[in-house]
Amino acid sequence: GTNNPAANLHIDSSADARLILDRNASSNDAKVRFYSAGTLMWGTGLVENTSDYSISYWNGSAWSHPLNVTGSGYVGIGTTAPAGILHTYFNGDSNVIFETPHSSGTSKLTLRNHANRESYIIFEETDGTQNGAITFEADTNMLRFHNGGFAENNSTAKMTIDSSGNITGSANLEIAGNISGSSTSTGSFGGLA
Repeated sequence: GTNNPAANLHIDSSADARLILDRNASSNDAKVRFYSAGTLMWGTGLVENTSDYSISYWNGSAWSHPLNVTGSGYVGIGTTAPAGILHTYFNGDSNVIFETPHSSGTSKLTLRNHANRESYIIFEETDGTQNGAITFEADTNMLRFHNGGFAENNSTAKMTIDSSGNITGSANLEIAGNISGSSTSTGSFGGLA
């Protein structure tokens, strides 16, 4: 489509410009492959025997898929079987880093939910055992801390902070230091000295 190519292959079209890779069987892949000095390094495209899209690395004998997107829209980093919208897996210390070098920038992790629903951060073992959670109820503005398990009916909540900043809990509170306040306190304080 051009008599003045700017690269080894240059596709120029007055309409949509397309490059089509069509595999004739699902057991094949359909990848664009990248070489370094004649050595195959990376590829991107359809994974054989699946409908998944992957950024793939060639280790000299087989493909691995560091980033995988399923037909359902689930993204796996380090896994080809993501169990959620975003699933990361690494066989070692696993860190997720949000970095902004800008002097007026901030790093944020936002959980955005419907006004009548809850947001959860769940602490879970690899076998699925849920050991604790931090939950926020948008309709009541209740922030809850769960320990020793997690139940959506809040039976595992050990501490709750309401929208006024009042704290209630189902366990003993130990404070190492001074307690100060400006409001009247009433009730039974047990062994408070």
